[in-house]
Amino acid sequence: MNFSIRFAAPEDLDSILWIMECACRSVPDPAWFVASGRDFLQDCLAGKGFILLAEGLTGPSGFLVVKYPGDEPGHLGRDAGLPEAELPRCAYMDTVAVLPEARGNRLHIRLLAAAEQALSGSSRCHWLATVHPQNRYSLQNFTACGYRVAATRKKYGGLDRHILYKRARLL
Repeated sequence: MNFSIRFAAPEDLDSILWIMECACRSVPDPAWFVASGRDFLQDCLAGKGFILLAEGLTGPSGFLVVKYPGDEPGHLGRDAGLPEAELPRCAYMDTVAVLPEARGNRLHIRLLAAAEQALSGSSRCHWLATVHPQNRYSLQNFTACGYRVAATRKKYGGLDRHILYKRARLL
C-alpha cells in the first residue's frame, strides 16, 4: 500500500481520535496501549509537539505524536539517566497507532523516521518513548530504528513500561 505522511492540523483531530480508538480495541492486552486525550493532542498540535498523520488511499491510517515534555514530573529523560541540563533537549515519541487493516506496511517505522527527520537539526537530540514489555511489535519497531531499552519503570498509573532512548546523530 502507498501512504503519505504529513503534519496533522487541528481539523485532523477527530480522525486521530478515531484511529486511537480502533487501536485500543485491537490490542491483545489493554495495558499495552494508553490512549491520549483530546486536550493532550490539542496541546501537541498547538506547539507542545506535533503529530504526523499517515494517509493511504482510503484516508487516515496511522499517526505518531511527538511531545516536548518540558520539565514535567516523571520526565522520561530522568528515567533514562540523562543529566538535568539535558532534559530541555528531549522529545517523546509519545503515541503511535496504526489501523489494523494498515498494519504490516511498516507505518510505525516510517512514522518514526519522519518524526526523526522533522526533529533533525533542532536542539531536541534525545528521543524517548515507552513500550509495554510484552508488546513485542512496538518494541521491535523501535529497536529496528535504533532505540534501546534504557530502563523499565512503572508509568501511567502503575503500568510496566520500557523506557526507550535514542540519541540523534550529530552532523
